[in-house]
Amino acid sequence: MESYFPMISFVTGVVSIVLAIVAIWISKSAERESRENYEKTKDVLAEINKSAAVIETTVSANQQQLLETVTTILKETAVPEKVSMQYQAGMMLLKAMLENPKNMSEMVQSLQSLSETNNGQQKP
Repeated sequence: MESYFPMISFVTGVVSIVLAIVAIWISKSAERESRENYEKTKDVLAEINKSAAVIETTVSANQQQLLETVTTILKETAVPEKVSMQYQAGMMLLKAMLENPKNMSEMVQSLQSLSETNNGQQKP
């Protein structure tokens, strides 16, 4: 029985060495795969970052355009634009000139006198 001890010990040592070599080989293989996966993940994240920047720009532009559209709609529906007095007076003058062109000089003179009166009342 004692003669088998050295042989069993030798076989056990060889098996241990073989298992150690296999474990080292497997760990190196796992490390290589891990590095490859890391590089692939890094590349994918860089692409996602680029896509996110493009999406953010597009969404921001569309959001701004939508805000402007809604603001325009609200202005047009909620608060109608007021026509200025100058525009109304100009349209009335144009209408009167088209209806009676002969009285145009009288209208211009009366407007000049009205303008001079208003200018005299304004403070410098």
